Amino acid sequence: MTRALVLFAHPCPESFNAAVHTTVVDTLTARGWEVDDCDLNAEGFDPVLTREGRRLYHEEPDNIEPVRDYVERLRAAQALGMVFP
Repeated sequence: MTRALVLFAHPCPESFNAAVHTTVVDTLTARGWEVDDCDLNAEGFDPVLTREGRRLYHEEPDNIEPVRDYVERLRAAQALGMVFP
């Protein structure tokens, strides 16, 4: 089975982007894809690059640790879809 990671980022569930997100996930699922549906806002993802984060930016594996779950999800995917404004 093909695995897709769908990244979604929008704070309003009634938005056009939310409708697009639902359509993407439903369509992939209906076509037999295994979908990892990642709603960044719902998961509390913080996109801010901190001073410490910037200092570790090029230092593997230390740079991966703060976002390890997302890195693993991305590495497991065979396709990536992004829905955001």
